[in-house]
Amino acid sequence: MINKEWLDKEYENVEIKKLLKAPISALQGISESDKDKMKEAFGIDNIKEMAQLKYYQRAKELYQKYLQEKENA
Repeated sequence: MINKEWLDKEYENVEIKKLLKAPISALQGISESDKDKMKEAFGIDNIKEMAQLKYYQRAKELYQKYLQEKENA
């Protein structure tokens, strides 16, 4: 189940397949201006593309490694 707190009101009941095609501004906290900046910087048009962004993937992996090292220290 999707956490509705992550989404703007108009997207709270949208099925996941359609949600992935929604603009990133559908995510709560991302404004239209932020969406435009991400489009300009990374060519992102929707939530799926944001999730697949290689820079996001790399940052997430680095953070996960940090958490593992912290846990093992």
